[in-house]
Amino acid sequence: MVHSMANNVSHKLSHTMIRGRTYYTNFRLNDSTRFIRVSLGTDSLKQAEMLMSQVRPFIPLVQNGTMSVEVFKMRLQGFRDATKKDFDEYLLNWLRGGLEEAKRLPELGRYHKEITGEPLSPPDTANEARGYANHHLGKMYSGDDMTARMMIAALKMKKLNVKDADLDQINRVSSQIDMNQALMSQAYEAFYSRDLIRYQQIIDSMGSALQNAVPPVNPAPVEQNIETITEAAPAPGPRLLETWSDYIKDKGQKWRKQTANENQRFFDVLYHVVGDVPVVGHSRTQSLGITGACT
Repeated sequence: MVHSMANNVSHKLSHTMIRGRTYYTNFRLNDSTRFIRVSLGTDSLKQAEMLMSQVRPFIPLVQNGTMSVEVFKMRLQGFRDATKKDFDEYLLNWLRGGLEEAKRLPELGRYHKEITGEPLSPPDTANEARGYANHHLGKMYSGDDMTARMMIAALKMKKLNVKDADLDQINRVSSQIDMNQALMSQAYEAFYSRDLIRYQQIIDSMGSALQNAVPPVNPAPVEQNIETITEAAPAPGPRLLETWSDYIKDKGQKWRKQTANENQRFFDVLYHVVGDVPVVGHSRTQSLGITGACT
């Protein structure tokens, strides 16, 4: 019965078969007897047709080896290649966040006392901030790629694929983020060291960096009679915080304290950037997208 259904579908929808009421894309590699069979994750013919219309142009690229099977699977999951606009937006979010946090420092003492009932210690806060600034500077001095890996993971959470050709741009953005975080920490240090002139100079410098990073805006052409097609959003998967908690339960028992602290810092930054978004992938522990940093 399944074989018969698969044959029927193949006449209507090329490179497609059905097995166990689930549609698959199915095709053979050039000069090979090997077949590539990838689930479309649906039992709806209409949705299978929509998915195949999006990925069918890539099948010849997989067949001749130009595109890997893994990249093809990502296309099926709704991934697209990241663009310069995506990188620019990612950088701007960090620069804005750092500047806004530095500008809030005069109010931080009040917030801290409302929450804890105790005043901040300016010397302790300044000393801690100096340590954070040295940490971010040290990453740039040593060529540490943690910020770049965090950026790639955050883009993946938004279903954006980063190619090898993008790595130079990823590294440039990451360096600007590390610089921003170092300046923000130095703003803390200056403010709590009572050096308000230096604090204001750092604020001005961060503001200039933000303005310089904003891409020029070109007037958009006036478009008329454009039909907008809205695709139904896929069912949400487990959220980032839930997935992280499951991952720690599964893997974290074997981590050394230093490894656990580093992994937690990595996650905190990732969560700051993307929020508690649904996690894409096949399992909660595999789909987090940051397993390379958590081993």
